[in-house]
Amino acid sequence: MARRLSAVLATTSVFLGSASGNILVEHNCLAVGEVESAAATGSWQFGSSIANHAGSGYYTWTGPNHFGSTGHGTLEYSLQITTPGEYTFAIRNYHSDPDPTESNDVWLKVGGNSWVKCYSELVGMWQWMFKMDVGHGDTERPPKYTLNAGTHTIKLSGRSNGFSIDRIHVYQESCVNMANARNAFFTPSGAGPAPPQPAPVASLPTQPPVAQPAPSPSVGADFVEIMQPSRGCCRTSSLGSGQEVLPVLTGHTQAQCEALCAADTSCTGYEYHTWTNGCELHTGAGDFYQTSGYELCRCVQKRVVVGSPPVSAAPTTKAPATDAPTTGAPTTATPTSVDSAAPTTVSPTTAAPTTVSPTTAAPTSAAPTDASPAGSTFAEVLTPARGCCRNATMGSGAEVTPVLGHSLASCEALCVDTIGCTGFEFHMWSNG
Repeated sequence: MARRLSAVLATTSVFLGSASGNILVEHNCLAVGEVESAAATGSWQFGSSIANHAGSGYYTWTGPNHFGSTGHGTLEYSLQITTPGEYTFAIRNYHSDPDPTESNDVWLKVGGNSWVKCYSELVGMWQWMFKMDVGHGDTERPPKYTLNAGTHTIKLSGRSNGFSIDRIHVYQESCVNMANARNAFFTPSGAGPAPPQPAPVASLPTQPPVAQPAPSPSVGADFVEIMQPSRGCCRTSSLGSGQEVLPVLTGHTQAQCEALCAADTSCTGYEYHTWTNGCELHTGAGDFYQTSGYELCRCVQKRVVVGSPPVSAAPTTKAPATDAPTTGAPTTATPTSVDSAAPTTVSPTTAAPTTVSPTTAAPTSAAPTDASPAGSTFAEVLTPARGCCRNATMGSGAEVTPVLGHSLASCEALCVDTIGCTGFEFHMWSNG
């Protein structure tokens, strides 16, 4: 009898299977499948003794190592995409060798792409860490493929003895609900086999009395993910881990972690571990200066919002007394006036004199060392994708400052304080 594979839907589920293969159906930028929905072949062995697996069980490669060849015990799945874009492939996995570099990988092939080694480094736990090693120093990023609408093939081939695989998640980061993208026990409701859930993920653990302020509709919290220089774990300016006050709680969704922080007035943000569904609350204001660059971590800062956010009034009234970076002029036309200042009419060096209002003149007039009244917004240019800056003729442009050893934040601050700076290029490999 053909086994069946679940597709993640918002409120209902689709279970599909056929004699010709197993099907993952993408919906809302996410497709989910249990590896055991495909019949075990070669030396893949079904098991269920490792606690906290999803579905009915998992597969473990029990054959010899195949470091130099592919196609051993190939498991095959079909993936139906309706929302084209770049998809991340994550396979929940487990390995128990004391050496984190042993028994820790599998071969992956997506569509007509080449086979690639995919591995993890955490020992003795189910995890979503899944990085590909394509050689030449390129070993630290998750497998991502740009997929058109239609049907694609996923293949897994045995590589390391003792490596176990449990679940397949395929998702598009730009539009998926990330709370579900790495939640091994997120299952749709409806027909089909319901995977055994370990301990029901308790509703939020009731917080000890937290002396909350009197409920007021004018006080709220806004959460912003910190990605400096990229997605990762929270770090202070000295690369310390900060003031974590709550031990890592496993079995939480990111939404639950956020709710815990929102309910605690001393919480300044949280760190979410997607490989264990772990939640770590912070109380240090300086814990969100930068990130460690570990892609499976989420560093999220809590920002308290009092009253209605001043949308249009802020630029014309006072700005100095509030936090310039968050309430300044992000939604006004400031960025476009800076970018288009070069042509003729409104030049940054001549705009101050007479007709220009104080709101638009601020970025280019007055003392360059005081950026608080003006405010600047920075937008990463991704045309056609992330990369170094290029002009219309593919030239490197007019760089006026030599490469320095800086963080992304300090590079941004330099540009704010420098008259004539229209943007910057940050080199992650040298902090340049």
